[in-house]
Amino acid sequence: MTALCALESLKRTGNLTGTRHEIGVSQRAVSRRLKVLEDDRGTSLFLCDRKSITLYPAARDYCTQIRNALDKIGTASLRLKVNPGGGQLNIAMLPAFGVRWLAPRLRPFDFEAEPFYGAVHFGERDSADVCYLELMREYVVPVASPKLAAARKDDTGYHPRDMFVDWLSEN
Repeated sequence: MTALCALESLKRTGNLTGTRHEIGVSQRAVSRRLKVLEDDRGTSLFLCDRKSITLYPAARDYCTQIRNALDKIGTASLRLKVNPGGGQLNIAMLPAFGVRWLAPRLRPFDFEAEPFYGAVHFGERDSADVCYLELMREYVVPVASPKLAAARKDDTGYHPRDMFVDWLSEN
């Protein structure tokens, strides 16, 4: 597996130095892994000279084919690590249903009782022992069609534009 990762990395980075940095081993270890892969496959995968390494076309094709497999193995390994008990819930829904019905009913996160290390949360900072990183802010602003805005001004004298100006001065 490590040899396959080294070969695929070599294809993307184009050199042993880039591969060594990407997979976190010495250049000598990368070379050994590639040699093991060549021996195991029974064919030469690349051409080396003093200053460069070039993958043969068959090796480039091989890398393209194993990329999806390596991605799937990586994803499966990550899922196993973060959810060793297994199980998964996938839900498809219309955005309006999710926002108006489901989201308000989701319970708060309990890091002590649940087997997870992070969460995406909307709302107040309601736990003192949790580290928060604000991803973005939500702003609510009044919006009205010109026709409705003109009618509203006629009834009350207060224009929707004034609500926006008031909101800006408060925030």
